[in-house]
Amino acid sequence: MEQGGPVEERHHAVRRFWRHGELDPDTNVVFGEGGAGAFSDGKIYTRRRDGELGYIFRRLVEMGADPEILEEGWAHLGTDRIRAILPRMRARLTELGVQVRFHAAVVAFLVEGGRCVGVRLADGEELRGGPVIVATGHSARDIWQAMLDAGATAEQRPIHIGARVEHPQRLIDAARYGAARGDLPPASYRLTSRPPARRGVSPRAAHTFCMCPGGTVVAASNHPGRVVVNGMSYSKRQAFWANSAVIVEVHPSDYPGSDPLAGVRFQDEIERLAFNAGGGAFKAPAHRVSDLLAGQPSGDIDRTSYTNGVVAADLREVLPEPLIIGMQAALRHFDQQVPGFAGPDAVLIAPETRTTAPLRFHRDDARESPSLPGLMPVGEGAGYAGGIVSAALDGFRAAQTLVERYAPRR
Repeated sequence: MEQGGPVEERHHAVRRFWRHGELDPDTNVVFGEGGAGAFSDGKIYTRRRDGELGYIFRRLVEMGADPEILEEGWAHLGTDRIRAILPRMRARLTELGVQVRFHAAVVAFLVEGGRCVGVRLADGEELRGGPVIVATGHSARDIWQAMLDAGATAEQRPIHIGARVEHPQRLIDAARYGAARGDLPPASYRLTSRPPARRGVSPRAAHTFCMCPGGTVVAASNHPGRVVVNGMSYSKRQAFWANSAVIVEVHPSDYPGSDPLAGVRFQDEIERLAFNAGGGAFKAPAHRVSDLLAGQPSGDIDRTSYTNGVVAADLREVLPEPLIIGMQAALRHFDQQVPGFAGPDAVLIAPETRTTAPLRFHRDDARESPSLPGLMPVGEGAGYAGGIVSAALDGFRAAQTLVERYAPRR
């Protein structure tokens, strides 16, 4: 059951959102076939290609991914390739007897005798069976509430929040290659900041995340009145800009409460402030890196790749002070590693809040909720993954658990 539409339909809904600010709350950059990964760079980084990971990579190639992902260390799919792979996966599932239902939003879990025995859809239909696997991705806040209401238990989880930093790709190429790029691919980077304490205060650790060479910063909200940004690129990575998230650690002690959904409220408040700072229409607040480091707001921002347009702003009015301090320390450090990183061409576009789920649902060795048997929280939305490969691996192992239980191999 998928509350959004198939990827072919999603493509048109997302294009309307990026061009005209028309948000479909069910079919968007986050919800629909393929989830948030369908409109992203499609990174599938891992050092291994054997065992279960090899299985995942080989399935992707069989469905249309470039065979180079079997060897490339920093492999990526590209959103254009993902949109071709997903229908082939769906067709294969259908051949195997799976029924894929779109626009079928689950709103509640059926519980009998302390056990999850099915789901209720938005139109009132009830579907019985189990176990019920819940693999929603990192933004299905209504489903998290429904799981808690049904009796599943969860705990708060630390996350990272920050902004997208954007540079001309040629600046990154020059910094990494030291000369003209020639036939080399667009340059990339992965940077980490763990600044020392000054005057007894330690700025928070930060790192770059989901770097998109030759990419675009995109609007990734699924809620009215909220701004969320992400990065994506097509398979050839030929765009003028390079972007990456610069994200700072957030502790559960930062959250406004001790309940499992307090981290959601923390994210939501930042997204609301960003929407207001952008002036509406899903425009994003933007801040020149040089201005942020100088402790001053930015004037006009000339040009960025952000799909819905930016408004020059002061990110100190959007992000909490500890995150700003950590980001400033990281930007200074990254400028030493990539000359120009904090220069006049660098712009921050905010906020990047949905890096992962801010809670984790409890589960036992069989991947079932110990407080609600019959419910299997899986993947990034359950707090057990942090990207395409790790989520796929968790889903693979959930399937293995069911095979061993119901159809063991001799």
